[in-house]
Amino acid sequence: MPTFTVFKGSEGGKIVQSQTTRPDLTDDQVLIKITASGLCGTDEHYKGADIVLGHEGAGVVEQTGPNVKSLKKGDRVGWGYEHNSCGTCEYCLTGREQYCSEREMYGEANLDQGSFATHAVWKEAWLYRIPDSMTDAEAAPLMCGGATVFNALSSYDIKSTDRVGVMGVGGLGHLAIQFAAKKGLRRHRLLWIRQQERGGTQARRKRIRRNEGKERVRYWPQGGRSSRHHQRAAGLETHAPCHGPYQHNLSAHRLLR
Repeated sequence: MPTFTVFKGSEGGKIVQSQTTRPDLTDDQVLIKITASGLCGTDEHYKGADIVLGHEGAGVVEQTGPNVKSLKKGDRVGWGYEHNSCGTCEYCLTGREQYCSEREMYGEANLDQGSFATHAVWKEAWLYRIPDSMTDAEAAPLMCGGATVFNALSSYDIKSTDRVGVMGVGGLGHLAIQFAAKKGLRRHRLLWIRQQERGGTQARRKRIRRNEGKERVRYWPQGGRSSRHHQRAAGLETHAPCHGPYQHNLSAHRLLR
């Protein structure tokens, strides 16, 4: 039975070291040695809970169960917010498994393991190969933050002639801008940043403007007219969902390579 070190939240909000022991691998389970983890805002929400933190993981396959089909020891893989679903309902069969009533997600299931750890055990179908052109540290944040915004662009079949709004340049926002640019959306871009974010995002905004051109990125302050007004003015009438199917992880990796 694999035993490994994990880092959990606690009632006082302090991150504490602990140990997890999982049963011997069965079926399509895979033991991963974790080499990198992203840090998500959701982790801060769960810092006061008695659960293992982290859900943007990357690492190396160390051991496989008897029914694992494609992964082998030494393969580099990652995983995200969702760990399992029924696989047979309408949502699962149409690529919307995040809505499955039997889904297993961070903060709700598998509370004894996460990416803030030395190892983890997950089902093969919920692990994603990391391309050789990308390091584990680069891939880990794409497992949730990257997949979330990539799904929004993919679900609405965004094309280079479309107009897209990115609300804020945070962990997800700066990835959304890069994905949109790779899709060819270079002429019509609205970027709205709340007033209180301006001080902490100056360097990031300069980098984006330098890369994409000043005429392609606009910043709207908070206050006065609503964000919806600015969205309408820019022709942005579609609301995209936040979390998305994690098969988009692989496509996201390819797009940023």
